[in-house]
Amino acid sequence: RITIRYPGGDYGDAWAHELRNWLVALGIPSAQVLLEPGSGGRDRILLLLEATDV
Repeated sequence: RITIRYPGGDYGDAWAHELRNWLVALGIPSAQVLLEPGSGGRDRILLLLEATDV
């Protein structure tokens, strides 16, 4: 699973959705990409990678 933590506001929301769309286009299932506001900075996106049971 990939969690995208992004800055709040319209800019951060658009940024996170664009990154999510790229990851899905590269073959990552959309159900495995989660969006969470709160990256800790307005110019920062954090990617958290977690192993899941498949």
